Amino acid sequence: MLVDRDVAPVIRERVALGERFAGFGHGVYKHGDPRAHAMLAALARAGAMEKLTTEIPERILEATGEFVNIDYALAVLVHTLGCRPATNWCCLRWRGPSDGSRMPASNCGTAG
Repeated sequence: MLVDRDVAPVIRERVALGERFAGFGHGVYKHGDPRAHAMLAALARAGAMEKLTTEIPERILEATGEFVNIDYALAVLVHTLGCRPATNWCCLRWRGPSDGSRMPASNCGTAG
């Protein structure tokens, strides 16, 4: 998993292969998506992994010149909430406990 490795060599390798990164670049926000920056900053303040909120976006910007967009920030949100990929819709409907704890991933996708 990318979050467990040094991201710079992986990013350089993918750039050398001509691959693009989903969640980077935007047709309108050519110099950065303010929604993505705001969401990543909020996630960082809430304790999301610095590698996801800062390091990966910075390394990809350095390697490609493309800024992070809202799609990447939403993926970080889903990851941080612990939702399984097949049931990401639960994160949008989540009404978590009043004590602020995270909803276990096993509860994602349940009606409620």
